[in-house]
Amino acid sequence: MVQKSLPILVCIAVAALASHTPAPAGEADFPAVSGPVFIGSIEELRQRVMDANWSIQSKIMEYEIRRRTQEAAKGAFDPALQASYNYEDSMRPNTVEQRRQLSGVPLLAEQNHLYSTSLETLTPLGGRMSLTASVSEFRNNLQQLTSGGFGATGEKETVTFVGVALIQPLLRDAGKKIATAAIRVAASETEQAWQEFRRQLMVSLSSAELAYWNVHGAARQLEYMRESLEVAQKMAKDAQTMKEAGKAAPVELSTASAGVEERRARIFSAQQRFTEARAVLAGFCGASVAEGFEVSTTAPPPPNKVTPDVTGGLARAYVANPDYLGKVAAKEAEDIRADFMRNQKLPQLNLKASYGLNGLGTTLSRSADDITDTAFPAWGLGIEFKMPLGNREAKNRYAAALARQKNAENSVSDVRMQLGNAVDNAVQKVINSRETLAAYYRAIALNQEVLNSRTVDQKEGKADIRRVLEAEEDLSEAKLAAVSGLIQYRQALLEYELATGQVLENRGIAITKEELAQKTALLARGKKITPQQYEEYLGAVRESLHGK
Repeated sequence: MVQKSLPILVCIAVAALASHTPAPAGEADFPAVSGPVFIGSIEELRQRVMDANWSIQSKIMEYEIRRRTQEAAKGAFDPALQASYNYEDSMRPNTVEQRRQLSGVPLLAEQNHLYSTSLETLTPLGGRMSLTASVSEFRNNLQQLTSGGFGATGEKETVTFVGVALIQPLLRDAGKKIATAAIRVAASETEQAWQEFRRQLMVSLSSAELAYWNVHGAARQLEYMRESLEVAQKMAKDAQTMKEAGKAAPVELSTASAGVEERRARIFSAQQRFTEARAVLAGFCGASVAEGFEVSTTAPPPPNKVTPDVTGGLARAYVANPDYLGKVAAKEAEDIRADFMRNQKLPQLNLKASYGLNGLGTTLSRSADDITDTAFPAWGLGIEFKMPLGNREAKNRYAAALARQKNAENSVSDVRMQLGNAVDNAVQKVINSRETLAAYYRAIALNQEVLNSRTVDQKEGKADIRRVLEAEEDLSEAKLAAVSGLIQYRQALLEYELATGQVLENRGIAITKEELAQKTALLARGKKITPQQYEEYLGAVRESLHGK
């Protein structure tokens, strides 16, 4: 029953707090609170915070750095193309042994053109596959020896080769999980940066809204104190009139005058609290009070419609709280690293396989005919084994990875525990502050009745000024306490939204990773980021955050 009446209660409270206007400056001897409106609504406040808060912008850039790092890690699977050309021109004398091998030719003169190209890539299973093609044109003086049965024709020789080779790890570095470990770690770190961005956005918006409520509350308290001052000034004036007419003792005038001065002192303190609260809000908006920052407090934001619930709130926190999700992502990264380092302890056992086709002819086309006819195939199959004796490096790296993994697991457990306590505490805080606020408003109504009764008694001579001032002071204190209670209630709701991760959702602020990446891509188009590009980027991000 209490929960159902909560929105109505808060609406009444806000309406009551907003319905009062400051006393005229000349009558109360204090300047008015309201000034030029730079922040006129909660929506404008949120926009200014997202525009000017450097912490949010820093987290956006950190996310972009991580996202680019993740994309870079995927480049490990990009095929690598390599091409080369070499020209050789040499003349050398032959040794006796070489002369016997080369039909007694005293020297070797050759001019060769060597062409080679290869395409190499990493396979999903961790192997490396390469496709190679080469063309070698050999021209030398041996080709002129057409006699002797060596097959020389007096023309150049063209040797061609096309083949494929595979080196597939069978133990160490084998498998899809190991081959994609760097990409998956980068993805987890990107997720951490994304959650950190969400967290900073939530914290900045919630803190700014609480600062806005503090300004609103300080303004309302100042107005209530001015109203109290007006009452004391009127009573002091009446006491002066009654004293001059001989109907009141001098002590009545002294009592009323003391009440006036006490209320003046309180107003000075309230003005200072308002100034401090406004300065804090200006900081969230990236503004300077000295340069004319003002905020309108006549139209407070509507009451929050969140209904706190421990069970539902905790379930929501596990899927939306950025602190928890960030720790989960960090644990995933450590799990991947530990799995990778476990694999690195294994011996290196590689399967090596190759297959190719050879060609030979006096021209490129004739040599290529040998390849198309598969006349001269070549293939090979082998095993390669390697293992460090002792393997201390891999073992210690794995032990360190296990320690980091355990630490990340403990962090997740710790956050889960803290999250449960935070949600439960926030729910209880909302309930208690709501009941406190309701009690304050009942106290206001009762104190108003007491003041009305004593005012009538004072006019009829049944009560002195002191008792009327006491009743008015009780009413004023109840109003001031109600303002503080309303701020505490709003703070409790914000704490609940932060704990459950609902700050952005409840304000209609939605932006996906893909949208943020598209907007941030504006900054990657040039080597140097100009102020205009940065402003365009912030504008694009703001549109996404506001759902425009």
